[in-house]
Amino acid sequence: MTNATPAPTLEHSTPSERQPSNTGGDAMRKLALALAIIGACLYAAPSALAQGWDVLLSNIEREIRKTEPEWQGGRDNSPVGIPGPDSPRGTSRHCSWERHQQIVRATVFYGDTKQDAVRTLEQSQQLLQINASRPLEGMGEQAYQCADGGGAWITFRKANVFVYVVVSVIDPRKLERNSPEASRLTAEALEIAKRFAQHIAEQIPDR
Repeated sequence: MTNATPAPTLEHSTPSERQPSNTGGDAMRKLALALAIIGACLYAAPSALAQGWDVLLSNIEREIRKTEPEWQGGRDNSPVGIPGPDSPRGTSRHCSWERHQQIVRATVFYGDTKQDAVRTLEQSQQLLQINASRPLEGMGEQAYQCADGGGAWITFRKANVFVYVVVSVIDPRKLERNSPEASRLTAEALEIAKRFAQHIAEQIPDR
């Protein structure tokens, strides 16, 4: 059996301090930065569970194509992150889909065990708590959400899988933070994030 290379702990990375801004771009940059940090902390390592992992990704892509035909994209096959000795063990990949001025990015971490996914969700909350996330009911076994500045993100765990979904505008520099357009896009982003997260959750088998 092939041993998985461990992923680095999320605690090793912290977001850069930013000055307050009245634009939606600042909130979106924080969301994008959080996604990049989490993605960098989940190492795409070979795993003894690789077959189940590949089936899960294929099922996710097929479900998104079927239920969200206006969104174009799929998985990014490039490995991410640097392994660390005390990190959750498993395999991760990024996926992304675009439509008009919005983009959905998802990081899916397939833990070698349920505890690996539990630890990853706990660590992500320590990192993302700066965004004042709230618990989200009815998504996997444990989930959190946040929406602001034209975008939204959801993290959740189901069985041995941790998922991070973030929805943002492609060019946040054009968005005024407190404008009616920002409010509309924020509400829409949260609805989209919930929808995509639910599509993904439905493909994860109970364990």
